[in-house]
Amino acid sequence: MFSDNVTNAWWFISLYLFLLIALTFVTFGKSNLMRFIAHHFNLEYSDRKLKMLDKKWRDIQLFKIINGINVSGIEDVRMIQQGLIDGKLKTSYFFLTRFWGDITKPPHIIKTIIVILASIIYILFACYIHNKQSAIVRDAIGIPYKNMMYYVYSDKVLLSFKNKTVKFNKTYSLADCKSLQKRIYKRHTS
Repeated sequence: MFSDNVTNAWWFISLYLFLLIALTFVTFGKSNLMRFIAHHFNLEYSDRKLKMLDKKWRDIQLFKIINGINVSGIEDVRMIQQGLIDGKLKTSYFFLTRFWGDITKPPHIIKTIIVILASIIYILFACYIHNKQSAIVRDAIGIPYKNMMYYVYSDKVLLSFKNKTVKFNKTYSLADCKSLQKRIYKRHTS
């Protein structure tokens, strides 16, 4: 009974942490999430100028969350929103732009080159790993020994050369393995 309660508690804690991380990602950071929570509970600055700046900032962040378009100024928000209302722009034009930074500023060429090079290295590394890995065999345990690979299933054993140019695969049933074991045992005892 106690372990069920602990398991349920950890499940709820994990769920809440996942939701907190997802909300933080969607709201573009912890500070924006806290700002929206504070606004929900009517916590505001007492200074009029700070209050006005906070409203503008919240409007920009709300625009980012709703449309997925990353901008930095209220004038940019108004211009893009007017384009969306007039039908000159579509939100599909801005697909995945939330990861690019502010769309009203030109991209930094150095950052772009770094991202492209990192992507190429990642793809090449993935291809290298794919080519170097041994064959994946379902429901078997692979045991390498010398130049052979032994795939042990629950009911059979598959012997295969590691060298991919040699096409040798031999399957032994459970009865074959037991008879081989008896023969090997007899040789060692004799």
